[in-house]
Parts: sequence; structure tokens; C-alpha cells
Amino acid sequence: MKSCYSMRPDEVTVSVSNGVAYIVLCQNIESVITDGLETWMCDEHQIICPVDALDLNDVQANPAKYMDYEYKKPVEPDPAEVRMKELEDAIIELAEIIGG
Repeated sequence: MKSCYSMRPDEVTVSVSNGVAYIVLCQNIESVITDGLETWMCDEHQIICPVDALDLNDVQANPAKYMDYEYKKPVEPDPAEVRMKELEDAIIELAEIIGG
């Protein structure tokens, strides 16, 4: 997304709180003067993810590489489906013992 700042933004801003990383990336930063007032335009991308989801040092060293990064929370299996699979496995095991 395009963003506008009143002061030149940093290319990378990282804040960490309670195990969560808040990252703001600014690329293609350009000074724009309108009516004698200087503003800064850039392509901005925000990332919110667990601290261990990304190598924060690499993000700071190579921000352009992460401009399209989207954190995808791992899908946790439905507890009911997990329990059904466990029961199914137990029934198959019992059937093999009885039929054996």
C-alpha cells in the first residue's frame, strides 16, 4: 500500500511485545514537495507474526524480500476429528486382534 509520512520513514521498523513482532517495511521512499511542504511517499507493508515466525535480523537486512510476506497461522486440527481418528485406529486394532 502507498503511504505518506511527514518525516522520512525508516526502511524497517520492528517492535516486539509479548512474543509478537510488529514489522513495518517502507520501500521506494521518495520526497514529494507540494506547496512548499515536504512529505515522504513510500510503498508500505505491515507484518504481525510470532517472534519466531521470521528471522528478524534477515528482515532488517533484506526488507525488500519481505514486502509480499503474509503470515499464515498454522491450521490446528479439529479436536473432534483427532479423537475420531484415534477411536477409528483403536477399533481397527481391536478388529485385527479379534480376527487374528
